[in-house]
Amino acid sequence: MTKTFTAILTLQMHEKSFLKLEDKISKYVSDLPPGCQDITILALLTHSSGLKNEPLQAYTTRASTEDYLKKYVTRKDTGTVSSFNYNNVDYIVLSRILEIVSQKSYAELLRSNILQPLGMENTGVIVESEVIPNLAYGYHNYTFGSGSKQDTLYNDPLVYLSNYAGAGAVYSTTVDLNKLVQALKTNKLLSVKSKSSFLTKPQKSKFIEYARGYPTIGFYLNDKTFSKPVMERRGSINGFNSLLLMDKDFKNGVIILTNTDTGDLEEIGDKVYKELIRPTQPIVH
Repeated sequence: MTKTFTAILTLQMHEKSFLKLEDKISKYVSDLPPGCQDITILALLTHSSGLKNEPLQAYTTRASTEDYLKKYVTRKDTGTVSSFNYNNVDYIVLSRILEIVSQKSYAELLRSNILQPLGMENTGVIVESEVIPNLAYGYHNYTFGSGSKQDTLYNDPLVYLSNYAGAGAVYSTTVDLNKLVQALKTNKLLSVKSKSSFLTKPQKSKFIEYARGYPTIGFYLNDKTFSKPVMERRGSINGFNSLLLMDKDFKNGVIILTNTDTGDLEEIGDKVYKELIRPTQPIVH
């Protein structure tokens, strides 16, 4: 769910006129390779930039966001319009842009703009050199490879999770994530206009089947699975899996975090959410 935090931070910078969603990323980041200069911030937010997915080696050695961009930002083609391609590179580029316009590290910006105002004391950005109390370890068996749920869990290879930055380096708890949801509900983080125009409104007309929704800025709007539209956000890295289902008013929702691949969160989340919104039967005397 790190990308949702990054999307919120980007919308906050947009509200303060630090950047515009239609800005080309070359306005903020120099020395981009050919074909990347005309990508817009909105394209990054909605995974329509055409940037290639990163190789595994992007996380085997420590890299700052600046170093990451120099090594792994490259485009699939030279066209101006690209189809949806979910990837981490888009949001690591966004992380770097946020650092440039705010003159703060991604972690500092997250802390000052979201975590401290909301009292999210058990949320932060992974830093390998720091000991984070009670931090869970991820256990993996089959999600990103061959095999089945019955396979034995094993420790994932050690990688630099901090390299994911605004694409996947945030840790949290269900209690803290609920604070984020409540802040979105009460407009503490974003204006009503930003929330209705970007956060809960599809920015692309195509329903993305594997993401189960139309891309908004920060979520996916699913109007097919349940009786009413639902905002969805999912994530999976190295055995860590997360899920958030929420109605558009941020009143009813389900948040699930786990550190193994043994449960199908889509199936579990759907069952819990359907039970949550199921009309209660009146008591007959």
